[in-house]
Amino acid sequence: MLAAMQPERLRSSSVIAACVATVVVVAYVWFLSLRERAPPEALFRLHNFLMTLLFAWWLVSDNSARQRFSPSFDHGWFAWAALPVYGLYHLVSTRRWRGLMIFAGMLVLLMLPAIAEMLTYNGS
Repeated sequence: MLAAMQPERLRSSSVIAACVATVVVVAYVWFLSLRERAPPEALFRLHNFLMTLLFAWWLVSDNSARQRFSPSFDHGWFAWAALPVYGLYHLVSTRRWRGLMIFAGMLVLLMLPAIAEMLTYNGS
């Protein structure tokens, strides 16, 4: 099913899914702070895992959309396993300075729940 989708749709759906997942986790952290409860550590691990999968999915679909090269069958696994290094390389090599901004946005989405936790529990 995923192979039948256009790479542009895969890119946009992975970005939307990453944003929605981050907003849901941040809202849950805020909700727990109103109840004066700490969020479980497993929530942050699950969010980090989901974000790395979605970012790897975005990188693979971006590579297909740009028709940069024909990757091997395990390109998705490689993108997931080497995400920080490969992601930065891919973004800078395809978009130059704009790629750094996209990478920074990915890092913000990855760290936003932890930042929200620090702000809600240190601020109260």
